Amino acid sequence: MLGLVLSAIVLSLVGALAQRGAAAMLGVPARLVLGTGPRIGPRDREPGPIEFRPLPVWVSARIVDVRGGLGRAVAALAVGPIAMLLLPAAILVVAVVERGAEEIDPGPPLVVGFVEEGSPAHVAGIAPGDVVESVDGRAIDTLASLIDAVRARGGIETPVVVRRGETRREVALVPLSIGDRAVIGVRARPERRAVGVGEAIAVSARAVVGLWRNLISSVAPDDHDGTEPIVGPVGLRGARDGALDGATRVALIALAWTAVAPLWAIVASIGSAIAFVGARRR
Repeated sequence: MLGLVLSAIVLSLVGALAQRGAAAMLGVPARLVLGTGPRIGPRDREPGPIEFRPLPVWVSARIVDVRGGLGRAVAALAVGPIAMLLLPAAILVVAVVERGAEEIDPGPPLVVGFVEEGSPAHVAGIAPGDVVESVDGRAIDTLASLIDAVRARGGIETPVVVRRGETRREVALVPLSIGDRAVIGVRARPERRAVGVGEAIAVSARAVVGLWRNLISSVAPDDHDGTEPIVGPVGLRGARDGALDGATRVALIALAWTAVAPLWAIVASIGSAIAFVGARRR
């Protein structure tokens, strides 16, 4: 709840400042409204450039007079919601550029980065840092090749050769059947690489689409192989993979804000429209 209120304050402030700045450039009289609720101060006197309200959970810009041009007033009002939508996206792109992107399958070789507790791999003694070399005699060099090798071996005892340091050993495990495929419960150790602005925009867009896809439906997509959590393609790691660095925290917050920004933008648009109609009647 605190995060929702904080997002409302910050995003509405950004939208209001953008509206106020646009109104100033377009020559449309406007003032900032700090807070929400009944107006503070005498009602028989017009407030100055800043108007105060008792509940400090929202900031808005209000058009005072539309006689300078209806089109310019509408344009100024439209700037606020647009800014509210763009801010989280811009922060997300900057954070991705700062932190880089993670390759979730950077092999060869296939170095294990995570083993699900209680999974066939965990029972067989496979641990993070091990290198998977073969499955049932088939050479393995990436997570994709491992997924393909065990896909049809659900419930079948399968020999897997792993290397730990200089020691190579063979373990036997039984892949777990999930629908029409099988998994052993491992993920590859990700590697982070630098990205430019263009790729960061593309990565961020895919992450936002992935987030909204998950919000709309809790069902895994048909092509989900069961080895990665469904969190979007950016590969922002959760707490179980270790402490999050600052850039990753910022990216996760910005990604979450892309989900609430449309809501606050709609609220701001409705509020601006109501105030705009009132200004036209005066």
